[in-house]
Amino acid sequence: MALEEVNLETADEQYTVLVHGDTGSGKTRWAASWPDVLFLSVNDEKGWETIRWMDPSNFYEGRKPRIWKLKKATDLVEAHKDVQPLITSGKVKTVVIDSLTFWVEMFYDHLLSQMGKTDNRQVYGVLGDHLRNVRIKFHQLNCNIIWLCTTRQPDEQPSSQCRKSK
Repeated sequence: MALEEVNLETADEQYTVLVHGDTGSGKTRWAASWPDVLFLSVNDEKGWETIRWMDPSNFYEGRKPRIWKLKKATDLVEAHKDVQPLITSGKVKTVVIDSLTFWVEMFYDHLLSQMGKTDNRQVYGVLGDHLRNVRIKFHQLNCNIIWLCTTRQPDEQPSSQCRKSK
């Protein structure tokens, strides 16, 4: 048989979680309570402001999370490379992407600037391929992965200028 049986008594506990909700609903606060957290936070979203004012008793063993700002569209891929030694050393057990919603918009804008006046369907195709690759790479890390997403109401406009010009 080619399948391997999982021994539930000895299996490593490693979780992948997607959390979505409105701004201020507690996503960041909840994610900050996980063990040894590294937040990869989109600079424009500023989710780390929540962490700044949290009571230390809300953190896992009282340790504030590490926070890395994502300022450019390519920073998430770079962060993936840089986080591996921290995971291997046991300093990071949970990686939080805060927020996937803002990062996708930032990466979409990056693609538009790189691809020029391309059909938007091609841009979305490249974006989809890239998101799949990023997801696979992060899920191969030996740690918990939490993706935070901001809910947008159907009548709200995206924050990105590129989609306002449709």
